[in-house]
Amino acid sequence: MVIKTLCLDLDGTLYIDNAPIPGALEALKSLSSQYEIAFVTNTTSLSVAAIAAQMTELGFDPGTDRIFNPSRVARDVLLSSGMASGLLLAEPSAREDYHWFREVPPSSPHCRTVLIGTEGYDLTFRDLEKPLEALLAGAQLCTLQKNRFYMKNGVIALDMGPITAALEYASGKTATLFGKPSARLFETVAAKKHCTPEQMVMVGDDIEFDVFGPEDIGITSVLVRTGKYRAEYEASLTRKAHHSISSIVELQSMLNHLRG
Repeated sequence: MVIKTLCLDLDGTLYIDNAPIPGALEALKSLSSQYEIAFVTNTTSLSVAAIAAQMTELGFDPGTDRIFNPSRVARDVLLSSGMASGLLLAEPSAREDYHWFREVPPSSPHCRTVLIGTEGYDLTFRDLEKPLEALLAGAQLCTLQKNRFYMKNGVIALDMGPITAALEYASGKTATLFGKPSARLFETVAAKKHCTPEQMVMVGDDIEFDVFGPEDIGITSVLVRTGKYRAEYEASLTRKAHHSISSIVELQSMLNHLRG
């Protein structure tokens, strides 16, 4: 098997909150000397620059050009289609990534898109009333990701999926997805890294978003049993990852086996 690019999830795979997974720093240094690295994340609470700064503080050497998140895909798709205006739900810490999106009130004829860019940790249903008004008036619904939950300060917290689902149900519309497991994000990585999906390996802790989505377009998947991984949830599924390892530390030896 020819492997050119490793797509690595971040939170839960390389680090948890503000601490690297044991051995992750050394593992990444070794892997970076042999493969192209793409950090593929559904993190939406931070801008790309802030993600890079956080990783640098933890001891990683990311570089913003190696970080691929849903806002990059949303920018390309919405600008090219003339739909980059409307209502934006985003964290203040991530808004610098949305300078290309023109925010207008729901009553504006230029309100073409409702873009969900936050997991809504502090949102209430009242905060969703204006987005719903825009959707009922004809705007399209787009979301950066549909993750069910994530780890926040060591506990499980609802992610962007439930917020998106609420607006889908209320409006009767289906959201366009830009992040994992959408093929759009991985196609962006493949184009940037000049490789095919068959030459890529995706490594992450979420069996739905880091495993099944990439597999559907020909990417080899590796599930790590760290972060949000839950053995009981994996056992309840009939579909499994191509490969499973205890942590990122075991990735090198597994790849050596794949390469023969």
